Amino acid sequence: MKKNAKRYLLLVLSMMMVTLITACLQPVVIEGDRMAPLNDNQSIEPTTPPEVEAPIEFSMTYADNPTFPFNENWLVVKEAEKFLNAKITFEVTPYNDYQSKITLLLNSQTAPDVVTYIDASGPPYSAFALNGAMVPLNQYVAHTPNFIARVKEFNLEDEIEKCNLMDGNRYFMPALYNASFYDGGPIIRADLLKKYGLDTPTTYDELYEVMKVFKQNDPSSYPLTSLVGARVLYRFTMPSFGISLGMNSSSNAYVLSYDYEKKEYFAAAIDDRFKEYLRYMAKCYADGLLDPEFFNNPSDVWATKMSTGRSMVTWAYYDQIGGITTNSTIQGVQFDMLPPLEGPAGAYSQPKAVTDVGVSFPTTTLNKRKDFDKLVETVDRMFFSPEMAQLFGQGVEGVTFDKVDGQIKYKDEYVNSTDGLYKSLQIQCGIGTGQMQLVWHLPTEMLKYDENYARINNIVADMKGIPTIPPKPKFSTEQAEEEGLLKAPLADMFEVWTTAFITGDKSIDDDWDAYVAEAKSKGIDELLKLYNDVLKAGQP
Repeated sequence: MKKNAKRYLLLVLSMMMVTLITACLQPVVIEGDRMAPLNDNQSIEPTTPPEVEAPIEFSMTYADNPTFPFNENWLVVKEAEKFLNAKITFEVTPYNDYQSKITLLLNSQTAPDVVTYIDASGPPYSAFALNGAMVPLNQYVAHTPNFIARVKEFNLEDEIEKCNLMDGNRYFMPALYNASFYDGGPIIRADLLKKYGLDTPTTYDELYEVMKVFKQNDPSSYPLTSLVGARVLYRFTMPSFGISLGMNSSSNAYVLSYDYEKKEYFAAAIDDRFKEYLRYMAKCYADGLLDPEFFNNPSDVWATKMSTGRSMVTWAYYDQIGGITTNSTIQGVQFDMLPPLEGPAGAYSQPKAVTDVGVSFPTTTLNKRKDFDKLVETVDRMFFSPEMAQLFGQGVEGVTFDKVDGQIKYKDEYVNSTDGLYKSLQIQCGIGTGQMQLVWHLPTEMLKYDENYARINNIVADMKGIPTIPPKPKFSTEQAEEEGLLKAPLADMFEVWTTAFITGDKSIDDDWDAYVAEAKSKGIDELLKLYNDVLKAGQP
């Protein structure tokens, strides 16, 4: 009996061991924070890495600025593609040819997937938009959350509303600024002012007298030169004479300007205010004070003239002071940027807005891409997400800057660059360019400059020296086409006559009437009427 009981006990123990071993060998799954065995319907799948999503590919226009030529190996390009998981083909066009090239591409329906650096709220792009050649992006707000977030962050809802055309649609995502800032103005050799015992000029007449002294002490020099070309000189200096004309005019009307008091446009190209401006520039030219090459002055040539002392006065950007100072061999050379100089109409710099040229999509892109929604989302992230805003504005932490006590501190290699901090970031990395950076935060931008720059900005703010961009008429399709047909020949005429008046090839006294007659024959009065009629019709 005892023997049978012993056998029975061994059998039970054996069965228990088998059960325990089986349980130990049974696969388990994790349920919450505990493990449980797989049931009969579960199975173990081999572990495989998730499929890597293929990068989105798209093409994009780029307006190439000669002061920081595009480089496909820029830090911002590589990091943007990595962050977005994208392959971007940039179609690069020289800045001076850019607008005409984009117009041609839209006309021929051969534009790249994404068109950048345009203002679709006015001519010539408003005509394309109203004709169905561009995508209304206000209908894609669900796919542009980053843009909408930045607009709200900067309280720009009303400004964005102004970007709508007469059909109520907005056809681009503009660059966004939390405030206007004074980034460029008159730059002068401060060391020469001290050397010759001269006061810092505050008016255009005082500047003329200062330049005469510079010329007397260096007869081979041309004290005043222009950056890139006449268009930059015009856009900075004309507002103090009460006008804004030419390729970079604040309204894009080329031969018209806006009267802020009367709240209407006037034919500035044939107005006495322009005549007064021409007299000033012609006097500078005749007296050997204005560089004969002012109408075409590549940035490298301009920099050489300023750093060698061939010229001592210019209108340019604060970030360029470092480069021309470092590259100068003149002992004790010192360049200072001044607040706007006072002219007949007051002391003003180029008008600015809190929105600017931005990014858009041709309708051809919508028609050919099944992933259009995803493309819009990608471009929204590219230009307006916090991560990309930092990339295009400051670069990459640990590469272009470090965080010290929570503050951005740029790397010494950029701070001490011969081009200066701002310009070296542009040239070497593509950081801080109007083509790529579409989110601008003034306090953050100030970190790229010294205390003097902040001081000047405070002065200009107090003197209200930055006019706002004038309101733009909301043309219909037919009106936009009419505007383009009228403006093109007037623009060509303006450039030819303006250069001739300044250089003395045409006499302001003797040839003015002929110039006015030609402008009228080419339709300047009709263009003016069109602008004001449409502007008034669109006002509340």
